[in-house]
Amino acid sequence: MMKSAVIVTVYKRYNYVMQAIQSVLRQSVLPDQVIIVADNINEIRREVPLPSKISNLTVIESNYPQYGRMISSAVDNLDDIDVVFFLDDDDMFKSNKIEYIKKIFEKNDNVIMVHNHQEYIDDNGNIIENSFTKTLNQNQPHKELVINSSNILFIYKHYPGIFFNNSSISIRKYVLDKYKSFISNIELSLDIALLFISLLEGNVLHVP
Repeated sequence: MMKSAVIVTVYKRYNYVMQAIQSVLRQSVLPDQVIIVADNINEIRREVPLPSKISNLTVIESNYPQYGRMISSAVDNLDDIDVVFFLDDDDMFKSNKIEYIKKIFEKNDNVIMVHNHQEYIDDNGNIIENSFTKTLNQNQPHKELVINSSNILFIYKHYPGIFFNNSSISIRKYVLDKYKSFISNIELSLDIALLFISLLEGNVLHVP
């Protein structure tokens, strides 16, 4: 059985962290491990009562904003994990995300990374509709799409927003191990870097 982990990254934003963690606890299939990487552990403990529902939960202090370093420090603490999900402090998962995407990885050995469509919501959970979200929605395909090294330029030209958002990315853990030294040096645009790393290893699947 494939094992999964969620890495939650927190930096100077604590007001939504509890909602992010709750979205993990509401999953139809719980992850085998959760790692919270935060700049202030005491603040996290005040904001987030560490849930007993997930026994294998670790909080790591990392007082720096670079996504790559935060992810790399979490990877060092992962157990026997096959697939890693990323979750930023102000994002949430839909309730069936882990179950749905794990099945994709289990059935497709050549899929290295899965990117899912995202929606922007306000504090009350209502979908935000403005010029930014409209453009982002138009710049992503609304169908399942396999991306590889041969068609990436064509797809990226037509859908420039397709790989936006770290929380929309799920990836095989061995890739994070293999390219950890490279990932640790990435300050911004981790999503794009993970895309091209994954294409070195196989296919990327976008799901709507």
